[in-house]
Amino acid sequence: MFTYFFSLVIIIFEAICCNLFYHVFCKENSRLRKSQKVLLMLSLICCYYLCGLFLSDMLILKMTLVVLAAVIIMSFYFEISIKKSVIFALLYQGLSIIVDYIAYISNNTIISKAGEVQKGYALEGSLVVIFSKITVFLCIFF
Repeated sequence: MFTYFFSLVIIIFEAICCNLFYHVFCKENSRLRKSQKVLLMLSLICCYYLCGLFLSDMLILKMTLVVLAAVIIMSFYFEISIKKSVIFALLYQGLSIIVDYIAYISNNTIISKAGEVQKGYALEGSLVVIFSKITVFLCIFF
């Protein structure tokens, strides 16, 4: 149960980071009401969560669907073209993957010699994931 809740919290934070990344480059759609924006963000969170839950073994398909969800939802949220949204979604996912990879490598060399992020080292693995997402968050602001 803790794993699902922790995953949901991380995905909410990741969706917020994605939104902030788009905010850096795009002007927000002023015609949308606040409830519509919240609904779009909730749909992005649901897409991220369902992709992570059901496609955890199929990395390429999962990443493709995550990028596709971000492209479609953020193009409505910011009222930008699909082409721009594809570029921003790929840039954000690339940044996220690079930071996750660096965090995984640091976990592999510093914390656990076996490289098991969640199995034998649940607390350390969770801290590495949190560190990774905070690093993405800081990369967006600086």
